[in-house]
Amino acid sequence: MVRSSSPAAAPGAKGFFVSASGVTLAGMAADPSGAGVGRVGLTRAVARISNEYVLRSLRLLTDLHGGEFITAIVCQAIIAANTAHLADQLEAAASWGHSLPPDSVRKPVSILAVAGSLGLPFETTRRHVSKLIAAGACKRVRGGVIVPAEVLDTDANYAAAETNAANVQRFIRALRRAGLPID
Repeated sequence: MVRSSSPAAAPGAKGFFVSASGVTLAGMAADPSGAGVGRVGLTRAVARISNEYVLRSLRLLTDLHGGEFITAIVCQAIIAANTAHLADQLEAAASWGHSLPPDSVRKPVSILAVAGSLGLPFETTRRHVSKLIAAGACKRVRGGVIVPAEVLDTDANYAAAETNAANVQRFIRALRRAGLPID
């Protein structure tokens, strides 16, 4: 539990804190070797840092979808399902250059599969997919739904991707400062 954003603000408090200098345990500076923090402290620090990264990512996604958290998650699940098979197709990806994969190679996904992947009820997922379709962020095709490349090829999405890249860098730096060995 984070009790304060600064160890100095809560003398003697137990917990860990995120400061400009890195993650610390109450009264104990983060040790890059991990020796001074201990396994439990390091595990807690990693959990805290990971939570912060996940929440920043969810905020980015939610902002892209007008504040609709579940809609944002459903959209990401569709994108992931549409393109998961492309990770093994590096040669084909080279032909796209720096472009997004074209719609013709995106694999449609059923609403039922999206619901199952997220652990959401079918009807909830269907409603959010319908919102995405109505907003033009998703379209029905033979075999399910896709998020078309043109939807992703926007300044807002590129800005979110750049912000996410900065957040990933921040995440890795914080993990290193906390003492987690990263290859």
